Amino acid sequence: MSSRRAAAICAHMMACHKLEEAADANYGIIGALALNLCHHVNDPATVAAIYEALVALCCGYSRVALARKQTVTSVGAIEQVAVSARRHLEIEPLQLAATQLIAAICAGCDINAECRKRLASDHGCIENVVNAMRTHRQSVTLQVAGLTALARIVSGCDAAANKRKRRAARAGGTVEIITVMKEHSSNEGIVHDSLNALAAIYSIDSAADDLDRSSTSRWSRLSSYFGVSEIKKLAFQEGAIPQVLKVLESHPDAHALQESGQRAMQVLMQ
Repeated sequence: MSSRRAAAICAHMMACHKLEEAADANYGIIGALALNLCHHVNDPATVAAIYEALVALCCGYSRVALARKQTVTSVGAIEQVAVSARRHLEIEPLQLAATQLIAAICAGCDINAECRKRLASDHGCIENVVNAMRTHRQSVTLQVAGLTALARIVSGCDAAANKRKRRAARAGGTVEIITVMKEHSSNEGIVHDSLNALAAIYSIDSAADDLDRSSTSRWSRLSSYFGVSEIKKLAFQEGAIPQVLKVLESHPDAHALQESGQRAMQVLMQ
């Protein structure tokens, strides 16, 4: 959505509900939008419009954009998104906006990015994204947003990130990624995003797990080990490797796609 459209939504919200003073006293326009979420939790159209405005405000990796992601998180947007996504699963525009917002919030390599991703996972956003993809498979835009959101939420190299990766696989993320890859095998961009998401979920850092195990009980260590085996088994059962090989053969001249595919094969075969 354009910044002009976002600004129009923000101005409309503030004008309709006379929240200018409250906004100035708290977090500016983001605070006004957060207050509107509280007033319109049962109005999916308005909630989706607010999410769209927040996406426009959070997009990017500049210093300002990263600060906005933190402000959006601090006003409880992740919790609100999690609740509304579960409440309005059948409403595609809201699911799309919610998925795009989670993807925008979880983007970045700043010092607070890991906390945002953990918060999204803790509130069930991984499961919400997978459910949205499963429910709205006819929406190509939502499928792409879901792939991006999953890849960003699970990204990381520590034990906490490994847990998010396992959670995504167990929630059905592998199934949805493979489904998207099959249904849009001729679309280079979507296949590329699918391969990136698949690689993100299965790129489990064993060294991080080993470090985590050193301070945990024997049963926890065993649980962690078998967790890796379990999700690798899920990938094999869903035919991940044959599907990756198939799309690589279909796009021999797509260099970025080939690199992503090789990375996916590498992590799946480890």
